[in-house]
Amino acid sequence: MPRHGRPATLAQPQRALHPVEAIHQPRVEQRTREAAAALNVSPPSDEALDAFTQAQMDAAKALQRRVPLEAGGPVFSLEKELRPAVGRVSAKMAALVVRLPPGLEPATVSEQARDWLGASGLEPAEVERLARALADLRPGSATVR
Repeated sequence: MPRHGRPATLAQPQRALHPVEAIHQPRVEQRTREAAAALNVSPPSDEALDAFTQAQMDAAKALQRRVPLEAGGPVFSLEKELRPAVGRVSAKMAALVVRLPPGLEPATVSEQARDWLGASGLEPAEVERLARALADLRPGSATVR
């Protein structure tokens, strides 16, 4: 990890990045449907999956904005390193999302998110948004805001 305790990938210069959501979102949905089909379970709704993916993207962008360009640390290639890494993480998430237990309580998700992401550099509201979006992915969950 570079200085400031943030992952090195966040030291990526804040230059003109392509909006990854347009490319990334359909892939996440497809991978999640495939993972659900392989387990013979229902996938999360597209709306819940969209909300979760967008919350992740927004959190990553917020962290990136908080890392000054002069923070040092390695700079990674968007095309050769970052996008392939996002693809690997997305594939793993798709496999895990469809395995969320139906009885998982939103309060438990929020508590664990605060514990696991507390030192991530995310603001409490950003952590809570991720936790809510994750809880909404559980089988039989209903979005209550």
